[in-house]
Amino acid sequence: MRDEDGFAAVTELGGIAIKIGRGETGAGRRIASVDAFDAAMNGWLADGSDPGGWGEPAAGAPG
Repeated sequence: MRDEDGFAAVTELGGIAIKIGRGETGAGRRIASVDAFDAAMNGWLADGSDPGGWGEPAAGAPG
């Protein structure tokens, strides 16, 4: 199983798929780096904010 297979399954089930880094993807969202993802996750855990707005829309990703 590749990451992209997981992104497809998560998206099909209505979840949020997040690609970390560059490259083509089927994930709906993208975060630039592991450090950026870590900061977003720690912020979410600290204040309970909704992670749904994380990252930028991934180009060419499913709507």
